[in-house]
Amino acid sequence: MPCAGIMKTAIQEKFDDALKQILPEKGRVLLAVSGGVDSIVMAELFMHSSLSVPFELAHCNFQLREGDSWSDELFVANWCSGHGIKLHRVTFETTRYAEEHHLSIEMAARDLRYSWFDRLCGEEHFSAVAIAHNANDNAETLFLNLLRGTGIKGICGMHRKAVLPVPGSVHTLIRPLLGITRAEIEDYAQEQGIPYCIDRTNAETEYKRNRIRNLVFPQLVQINPSFLSTLAADMERFAQIDAVADAYFEEHRPELLSKTDGLSSSPISGRQILEIDIESLMKQEQQGYMLFRLLEPYGFNTTSIENILRTVRSEKTISGKVFHSEGYKLFTSGKKLSLIENEKVDDENEGSGVGRSTPSEKVINNNSEIVDNFSSLVVEGEGAYELNGRRFHVRLMDRTPDLNLWQPEGILLWDYDKLSFPFLMRGWQKGDWFRPLGLQGLKKLSDFFTDRKFSLLQKQEAVVVQPLQNTDSHELGHVLSVLCLRIDESVKVTSRTRRVVIVQEER
Repeated sequence: MPCAGIMKTAIQEKFDDALKQILPEKGRVLLAVSGGVDSIVMAELFMHSSLSVPFELAHCNFQLREGDSWSDELFVANWCSGHGIKLHRVTFETTRYAEEHHLSIEMAARDLRYSWFDRLCGEEHFSAVAIAHNANDNAETLFLNLLRGTGIKGICGMHRKAVLPVPGSVHTLIRPLLGITRAEIEDYAQEQGIPYCIDRTNAETEYKRNRIRNLVFPQLVQINPSFLSTLAADMERFAQIDAVADAYFEEHRPELLSKTDGLSSSPISGRQILEIDIESLMKQEQQGYMLFRLLEPYGFNTTSIENILRTVRSEKTISGKVFHSEGYKLFTSGKKLSLIENEKVDDENEGSGVGRSTPSEKVINNNSEIVDNFSSLVVEGEGAYELNGRRFHVRLMDRTPDLNLWQPEGILLWDYDKLSFPFLMRGWQKGDWFRPLGLQGLKKLSDFFTDRKFSLLQKQEAVVVQPLQNTDSHELGHVLSVLCLRIDESVKVTSRTRRVVIVQEER
């Protein structure tokens, strides 16, 4: 409720106007309050707002500033007690979390606080979380994003209303101070006699944001004293341009995806996310922007995306190259770019009765060519088997006179007496070769894959068959089938064949 005797100042009017535009229709708001001048002033402005918004406070103790962290928590607790406001508080082992997750202290604290806010919203049914980001913070974020190379979305700055930056969150985040400068906030605190905590680390330059705040901004003030308002106006224009770019991207995005469903899933190679058609990409007027928008959500930075684009624009063959981001790999072929997740342990099929593979080990040489893939399983009889993310159905039948020996792609058959149960399915290895049915002479599998313009992903998922019995005496590297593409000449079905093995891949 508005507090009698407190004159509504210009900052209060500006705050209330912003709040009207971004506040959810009903419900309590959770205020993230550190005890610093920004968050304490935000709490005071909420308390004196003409909108009479019900709110509670949340305070995070990150244990990063020795005794100051605890004194800040006590200060916020006393503020809440003095104003009859409920306080939620939590203590984090921030340094340990950062080490365990290989994060900077800044990112670790960010992850911890937003995840906690998200949980509180779900448990306590808050309609929004209010963060005390101001115009200075927004300008600092703009510069940080420019340095990171985040593209146009990064230079649009922060939004007054958004969703909490937690995967899967549906809870609202609001920034009612975003149009107010830090100088205005500090003047208001002084005018109203509002006490607050001073974070001594703000004057240091260890963190990137502090360097921009303390070293860069003073120089900009000398060039343009109103640079904050200039940047704010620029960010609004960037946001408008971004909306136009979004519409362009969504219009042309379907043209670039060679398929959007039925993508392969493999415990070896991970889950395939996207297949980008290179020919369609090259027809785009804004190739670089489209590729950036497709790949940036998966952690590929500007430099990586430029290298990928340079590769697909090259007249040289581009098959078999791989690019990495944190959590994902991008494989190239002559016709497409395949994006997959990195390897994950897959326990979903345990106990399912499906043939299981042994653990896989992959070695990649300097040319990004898979040279060894030791995943394997023993096929002891008819049934369903899974290897390298591919599922095969194996059955045995009598040879009949009307049997069609030319099967459609995805189905292979061979003479059971020449390759019988049990036999071995395994991933292909460097040095593997066979005598392809219908062709003369020997063929290395690597050459066979090249002839078929296999991508690195397709090579990684390739499965071959060889005898299990007397394997040591079998010709080294001689495989008798590449599933489900071609069999070796030595196991072909003839007029003398009595029984036939049929292997069909489930697609």
